[in-house]
Amino acid sequence: MPYNAGNRKHVRQAEKSSKLGEAQRREILGYILSTPASRAWLHDLLVTCHVFHSSFTLDPYATAFNEGQRSIGLQLLADANAHPELYLILTQEAHARDIASDNNRQRGDNQDGDGGDRTAESYDSANPADDNEYDEPRPEAD
Repeated sequence: MPYNAGNRKHVRQAEKSSKLGEAQRREILGYILSTPASRAWLHDLLVTCHVFHSSFTLDPYATAFNEGQRSIGLQLLADANAHPELYLILTQEAHARDIASDNNRQRGDNQDGDGGDRTAESYDSANPADDNEYDEPRPEAD
């Protein structure tokens, strides 16, 4: 028998099925949020779905595509917020990963290739012989 929106029995069955589907989604997302690796995966997925920033581009087709991704991401975010304590842990872990990544990037930018740091304090511009360790040795002045 096809669905009839005028039939109260059909409407109640559809509501019950919808609530069951929501409960299952929340349970599954609670399981996903229970481990650090899966929380990192979910956060990366939310970032990919443009949840935390605008999906606008100058190309209207790209914007429409990004908005489609964002719609899915917002649904996942809403489901994740059904577990606020686990979602809070997810955001704290993501923040810690961002800080560690920034620190690693800064450390990599400050190295001179032989593992030593080349910070403003340690760089001696008064001694040009130190500029390149592969330069030919210079004769010392008498």
